[in-house]
This record gives sequence, C-alpha cells and structure tokens, in this order.
Amino acid sequence: MFRRHHHLFHRHLKNSRSADPIKKFYLASLLHDLGAQMLSLFVLFHLYQLGYSLPVIAGYFLAFILLRPACQYLGTAGVLKFSIQKVIIVSSILKIGFTVALFSLGAPSIFGYGLLALTVMLDAASFWIYYLVWDIYFTDLQDERRSGRLISLAWIVTAAASFLAPLAGGLLAQFFGFKLSLAAAAVLLLLSVTPLLLIKRQQLVFSDLRLGEIMSPGKTRQLFKRIPKRGLMACMISFLIPNIILPLWLLYLAAAVFVDEAYGGLGIIAAVSSVLAIAISLLTGRLIDKGRYRGILHAGTWSEMLFGGLRFFVTGVPSAAAHNLLWQQSSHNIVAYEWYFEQAREKADRLAFFQMYSYCQTVVHGLLLALLIVSLLIFSAHQLEVLQIACIVTACFAPLILGLRIKQG
Repeated sequence: MFRRHHHLFHRHLKNSRSADPIKKFYLASLLHDLGAQMLSLFVLFHLYQLGYSLPVIAGYFLAFILLRPACQYLGTAGVLKFSIQKVIIVSSILKIGFTVALFSLGAPSIFGYGLLALTVMLDAASFWIYYLVWDIYFTDLQDERRSGRLISLAWIVTAAASFLAPLAGGLLAQFFGFKLSLAAAAVLLLLSVTPLLLIKRQQLVFSDLRLGEIMSPGKTRQLFKRIPKRGLMACMISFLIPNIILPLWLLYLAAAVFVDEAYGGLGIIAAVSSVLAIAISLLTGRLIDKGRYRGILHAGTWSEMLFGGLRFFVTGVPSAAAHNLLWQQSSHNIVAYEWYFEQAREKADRLAFFQMYSYCQTVVHGLLLALLIVSLLIFSAHQLEVLQIACIVTACFAPLILGLRIKQG
C-alpha cells in the first residue's frame, strides 16, 4: 500500500569511496518495500479471509493515516537519538512479530484488534523513516541536470516492489503454502537492514540541516507561515486523490479476489503493469531533466483519470491492477518534484512544506476514510457498490490538479 514510495545522505557521502552508499540505500529501500508490501498484502487478504468485515479493514487504513503524524515525529526523534539502522531493525522485527501473532489468532478478537493497531503503527513508522531519508536526500541534490533521473530511480524502486510483491507472494502461496510465503516476506524485511549496516555511521550527516530543529512542531508552524498556500493545496490535493483511490480499490479487491479466486491472475497482471510503470519512470525522469513539467503534469492527470474510469468497464482485476500501478506516476510526483528541486527556497522551508502537507493530508484523508467506514456500515448489504461509487467520486476531483500548480521562483 501505497504508497508509495526516503534518504539522509549528504554531499560528502555522495563523494565517498566506500562502494556508493546511495546504491546501498536504494537496495535497502527495495528490499524493505518488497517485504513490507508482501506482509501488507497478506494482512489485507487474510483479514478478509478470517472474517474481518470491510469496515474493519477500512479501519486498518484509517489507523495507518491517523497514526502517521505521531510516527512521523517519533521516527524522526528515534533516528536523531539512535541511528536509522537501529530504528529500522527494531521496527522491522516488531512488525514481523505482531503480524505473525495476528495471523496465529485466527478469528477476530479484542486482542487481535490490538495487535492489528500495533502492526499498523509500526508499518507507518518504518515507511516514514524511508520517506524522511528520501525527502532530505532529494532536497539536498545539487546537480539539477541529473535530478530527474535520480528521483525516477526512487519511483522505480517502488514500482519494482509492486511488481515483485504480488507475483512472488502469490506464487509462493500457491505452490508452497501460505506460511512459507509469509516467512519469505519476513526474511526480505530483515534483509533490508543489511545494506544499511554496511553504511558507515559518519556517512549519515544531520548537523548542517539542523534536522532536529526543522522537524520540531514549533519550528514547522513558524516555517509554515512562509509557505505559499496555493502550493500546499496543489500538493495536498494531487497526493490525496491517488492515496484515497488506492485503499478504496484494494478494499474492493480484497472482496472480489476471494469471490472470484483470481489472486494468481492479479499477480501476473500486476507484474506486467509494473514493468510499464518502470518504463514510465525512466521516461519521466529524462523529461523532467529537460524542464518539461507542464506536459508531464497533464499527461499524468489524464492517464490516472482514464485508467480510473476504464477499470469500471473492464471485467475483473486487469483494469484495477493497471490503475493501481500507474497511479504513482501521476501528477502528484511532478508537483512534489518542483518543491524538491526549487533552489530558490531554503532547505528548511522545503522540508517544512512536506511536514505541513503531511499533517494537513492526514486530517482530510482521515475524515474521508471515516466517512467511508460509516457508509459501509449503513449500507452493509451493498458494500462493493459503495466502494465503486467512492472511487468514481474521488476520480472526478482529478481535474482539480490541472488548475493547481506551484509557481517557481
């Protein structure tokens, strides 16, 4: 789930001779995303299989969203006090433990709901650490001529994980059983720490960015006053639309897959569409380096609307998988990109922008998901129809992105 999508290396780190630390972090990110997505898919589908209702599974997403600001603050504090390696090791081990315990419970129970909440919190915390690292790394890039290709590599990591997670997880579950596939996901999550351990601690530099000061709530509010509100609104809306569509459609798949028993087909189609997403990432990165923002912005928005509409007219999983793996290439990446690389703004302002957008999005996203849960409870006999209508209504707001663009300079 989702979303989605990390790095604290500074200038002297990029010039280090110790076997390209940035490559190690890309590898760590890929393994982490792959293991985490496999676990998340298993949680999603297995909860439905165990008898958890769709409103409860929607609550899984809601808890993830609402816990994100707290995990954002605690994750940053943990990285500053200890190290990114230690924080990720602990969160990964605990996440695996809670996930296994959740599956071992069987039928829903109060204890199971508690474990589910802890699993969601750790999931949010571990993903946030990677997002934080990427935010700072991209904010600190100096070579604008290569910036598009570098950020496209981050998209490729996410697309590759989306390509491998359903394919590998589905094949392992089909041929070797559910327990072995779950164990494989846990091993991948633990292996993701290995590349980080090979990076020397002194290569993770925080001091000149004053990360602790920038990430404090008081400083963030102060910097927020200098942020153009039009830009904040553009970024929030463009991120919000695909981030809402994704859990809506995953909820629909959780029900549809078990009705049609089409999980194997989902894995194959997801793999094919992820390869296309990787190709789109490479092309997008090169176009960005040439300064072609507007064309990508429009193409991304209309592509998302097109696939969002087609999935309701094409039977089964294919259209859903195509949209699911194209959404990350949409205009929200381009809007964010302009803030990452706008050299006219201070680094502190750019980082504060992402802090505030994250908090604002949490409030709006949380309210909308809460409304969805209430709708699912009220119209319990027509839950799939409720999800379809919610997807259509959300997609109708996509044209707003075309009129919201952050001005440079």
